[in-house]
Formats: sequence, structure tokens, C-alpha cells
Amino acid sequence: MTDAALHLAGWYLALGVVGLIGLPPATLLCEHLSTRGVLLARPIGLAGIALATWLLAWSGWVAYGTPLVLGVLAGAAVASGAILATRREAVGAIRARWRTLLLGEALLLAVFALLVWA
Repeated sequence: MTDAALHLAGWYLALGVVGLIGLPPATLLCEHLSTRGVLLARPIGLAGIALATWLLAWSGWVAYGTPLVLGVLAGAAVASGAILATRREAVGAIRARWRTLLLGEALLLAVFALLVWA
């Protein structure tokens, strides 16, 4: 694999991690939607992580950089795990919509490939 391919795979993996972290909050925030917000998990996760990172750096408590972003990612992962541990219906909602998640993943992969090779 070339360096460019590894770089692209890293970005796709990062999007996947953000999507997994955003899945439990999305199911809670969008519980009245028929899909329970599973297709909105990446945007919700990305917005939450970006906002938390920006607020912490803007406040001057922590210097902006990779350690801050990784710390916010870890904190968001812990919060998502807490949601899954306390709200069992969120787990059932995610499992019931696995086809929607798979369709969304295929769509993201197609758009990602289109943007890379266009």
C-alpha cells in the first residue's frame, strides 16, 4: 500500500470512529425519527467533538493540539459508553437498524471514493 492510500484509510477510519462515538447520542437526540438518527451519527459526533475541542482551546484551559483532540475523543467515547450502559433501548434501536447503518456506510464509502478520485 502506498503512503497516500494509508493516509486515506486513516481518514476513513477516523470518520468511522467518530460515527461510532456519535451513534448513542444520535439515537437519544433523534428518538422520534423512524431511523432513530443512525444516519446522523457522524455529523452529530463530529459536531460535538469539534465544539468541545474548540471550547476547551478557546477558554485557554488547554492548548490546542493532538492531545486535546484525543482527550475529547476519549471523553466522548466514555459518554457514549455511559449512554449505552444506562439506556438499554438505545442498544436495541441500534441493533434494529443495522441495515440502515450498512446502507449509510456504503453511501459514505461511495461519496468518499468519489471525492478522492474525482
